[in-house]
Amino acid sequence: MLYIITILVLVALIITLLKYNSLLKDYNILKDRFKELQDLSGTGYFDGSFADEKVWWSEELHRKVGRPIEDRIDTKDKAIGLIYEEDREGYMLAIQQAIQTKQILEEEYRAYSQEYNELRHFFTKAKITFDDSGNPLMMQGVVRDVTAEKEIENKLIYSEKRYQELTDLLPIGVFEIDNDFNLIYTNKKLLEIYDIEQDKELIGESIIDYLPSHKSKDISNKLESMNPDDYLFNSEYKVNTATNNQIDILLYASPIYNKNSKIGYRGTIADITERKREQLELQKISKLESLSSLAGGIAHNFKNILSAITLSVDMIKMQNNTNDRELNRISSSLDKANAIATKFQTYTKSYLPNYNLCDINDIVSDAADLVKAGSTNRFELDLDKSIEEIDLDEMQIHEVIMNLLLNADQSMESTGSVKVCTEIAKINNEAYVKLIVEDNGTGIEKNHIDKIFNPFFTTKKNGHGLGLLTVHSIIKQHNGDITVESEINEGTKIEILLPYKKTSTSKLKNSESLNLSKKKYNIAMLDDEEIITSTIKEMFDLKGEMNLTVYNNPEVFLEEYSKNNGFDLVILDINLVGYKLNGYEVLNEIRKSNKDVKSILFSALMNEEVKKQINDENTYALNKPANYNTIRNKIIEALA
Repeated sequence: MLYIITILVLVALIITLLKYNSLLKDYNILKDRFKELQDLSGTGYFDGSFADEKVWWSEELHRKVGRPIEDRIDTKDKAIGLIYEEDREGYMLAIQQAIQTKQILEEEYRAYSQEYNELRHFFTKAKITFDDSGNPLMMQGVVRDVTAEKEIENKLIYSEKRYQELTDLLPIGVFEIDNDFNLIYTNKKLLEIYDIEQDKELIGESIIDYLPSHKSKDISNKLESMNPDDYLFNSEYKVNTATNNQIDILLYASPIYNKNSKIGYRGTIADITERKREQLELQKISKLESLSSLAGGIAHNFKNILSAITLSVDMIKMQNNTNDRELNRISSSLDKANAIATKFQTYTKSYLPNYNLCDINDIVSDAADLVKAGSTNRFELDLDKSIEEIDLDEMQIHEVIMNLLLNADQSMESTGSVKVCTEIAKINNEAYVKLIVEDNGTGIEKNHIDKIFNPFFTTKKNGHGLGLLTVHSIIKQHNGDITVESEINEGTKIEILLPYKKTSTSKLKNSESLNLSKKKYNIAMLDDEEIITSTIKEMFDLKGEMNLTVYNNPEVFLEEYSKNNGFDLVILDINLVGYKLNGYEVLNEIRKSNKDVKSILFSALMNEEVKKQINDENTYALNKPANYNTIRNKIIEALA
């Protein structure tokens, strides 16, 4: 019997041992699977009961935080103590919140790693189980080292910041939109273009709202129809800003693809209002080119004829005083004819303003007095008395102001007011005199403002369309600028800027007139019109103040000049019709032997080339026609 019991015990032991080995095998399999699962997920496992302070950490979790298995983390204090002190409170609050909300705990924090000998970024995701009363029983979770991902995230944030900073420096607006045309990125310039406050957030708004209503459908349809082969789309249009200013916009856009899938569009928006204005300015200049050539040629020939007549009249006056009354009438008529020719040349580039130091306030006051005499409107002058004399063609600027005041006066259907003010303005560190003429008349339609300086454009019933063209041409020839602002039934404001130059480019000298009789100066004159040279020669001989030698052929003149280098002054016609050389070339030849030669450029065509030449301190300009006294005074100015 004892034998049987022994055998049964042995059998039971064997069966138990076999079961134990089987369970141990299954346990090792599960343990390996658990380890592989943690390795594959890059995590380490932990759990702990809320009933005591004990926690259990897997070997993988110990490796994640760089802790040797011998230094096992087995209490909550040890586990919490590993978290970086600045992040510890946040982690504990996250646990409390997870308990209160019964949600999954997800928290990122930093902890010191002995393996890396540095602070590393970790992410914990854990589940808290509760009893029937809602009390927390256990927390089970995984921990993952997210340092690499954090570094990539930081680099991405830095990259995005640099992208934002770079695009904010661009002079154009930059945007990105999704497939539904909602904005997902904008730079600061885009807000500036649309006059939107810089702190306003546009993300999520539709870009369609910032397109003109008549163009939005067309633009969106064309963008949607773009395929990978369509690299760039562009559109130009006008749009109103947030402050209701109308501007010209140039839009460029390209599709954004993720592999073969279109995920949105990226583009730029540029404010081209100023560029369009400059293009219109160039178009105006282009339209005037043919008129310039015709007007310049006609005025040149006309003024040569006037010169001959003017001098002949002076000659008659010198010889016979009995016909002064009739001759004075002829002279007056010639002055008017010269004014007409000069006005004709104003539309071209063939007239150089006759600069002298002038008081702009005096010119404004004089013009205002003339216009007020026949007006029922109020004229208010606010003139800056500190403005000193500046370089102006007094006659031309007087005509400009008269034109502007008459236009302002005529724009008012009932009694109104015209305000005129002068002031000094600083633009880009350059000083200008600003002239403002403002009325409260009928105003100018917006679509007409860009046309008012065009030749023959007018809205007046009996207008000829040359008044504002004259104004524009004169201001441009003075190196100035003119702008117009107007609202229908509210009025018009015109601003003119003129360079604040205090040293006259005409080189007038504050010296006493020379006694020409005391010292007879030797002067040479070259002009292709024989009637002009012969008449001037007779007048000079009659007066006996100066010795004048005249020439019509530039080659003969140069040959004689090389023999006699004793001329005190040379008077040169610029355009020598029928000869190979012109006045500039003759002057350059003379300067080879006498670089300080004094000269007067005498012509009906005074253009930019003349302006370059008279920058020389020994060179002067004289417009044709000119009478004896005008020529004499210019000679005195040059010799003084």
